Amino acid sequence: MQIFEDNIGTYITRSKNKIRIAFSNNRWIHAPTAPGFPQQLNYYKGEKASVIAYCNEGYTVTFAINHEKSLTMNLLDHFDPIDDGLLYDMTRIHSTGKSIFSINKITLIKTDSVKSIYFPAKKPGALKYYHELFDSAPLYFPDSNRILVSPDNYVSEMRYSQFPYDMHLMQQGSLDSCGHTCAAMVAKDLLRATGTGQRTVNFFVMKSKQKTGGIFLHKLSEEMRLRGIKNKFFHIIDPVTYVQDKMSQDYWSGIVSVGGHACVISKAGSNEFYIRDPYQGILYVDKLSNLKNYHLNEQFIEIY
Repeated sequence: MQIFEDNIGTYITRSKNKIRIAFSNNRWIHAPTAPGFPQQLNYYKGEKASVIAYCNEGYTVTFAINHEKSLTMNLLDHFDPIDDGLLYDMTRIHSTGKSIFSINKITLIKTDSVKSIYFPAKKPGALKYYHELFDSAPLYFPDSNRILVSPDNYVSEMRYSQFPYDMHLMQQGSLDSCGHTCAAMVAKDLLRATGTGQRTVNFFVMKSKQKTGGIFLHKLSEEMRLRGIKNKFFHIIDPVTYVQDKMSQDYWSGIVSVGGHACVISKAGSNEFYIRDPYQGILYVDKLSNLKNYHLNEQFIEIY
């Protein structure tokens, strides 16, 4: 392994990509990305980069990154936090600036890479923490080559065909509707395969577009069961081993919680799994051995 240095730090190259590394505890590890930037953008403090912010209304704003600021604070040099759809800042009533709450995608461009991250289109209630809104995301997808579908590929939803039934992908309509969006995706999966009713699909799709205050998985399991989606709620100490064992034997699909954020995971052939993230609206495929890296919470829903 050949190690290089530049004014930012130490790195290696792999498949023409520059990978930042740091020496810690007598071994080389991936260097931490810049604080205040989502890991998925792969940005390191001091690097020259520009950002394109995509907005719901169809326009874009492009600017150079100030590496002394977080991503959100960079954005606030070009956008205003006025009206999030629920709360309104009366002190900015005369502002003519663009709304920061309309941003749904951010692309960061460096000389050696272009990375994107996606956000729900509506953000009711986000005015309370607007100063850090874009600094992170619930999930980090490190390998862009493993992103099978993103919102760039669809408008409101996407069907990805795989055995034994199609997988549907949706992006949650508000910042706290991940659980109901997962249920909506599962309901759509089962619509043709098991005869789940259209009214069930419509109910969860409606919920996925609303600010709901979030929902605990055991309550979501009950809602799904009452509307005809067969499932079982689990609370076990080692969910990763349970899911890996199930997937190694047969097809398996369920709704899991990663740090309080609900996602749908399903078996994806030999030694791989699909994960559907409603926050970004991404379908990602990963090695089954990497499931431990997602730090699943002890509660999850198994779909039958």
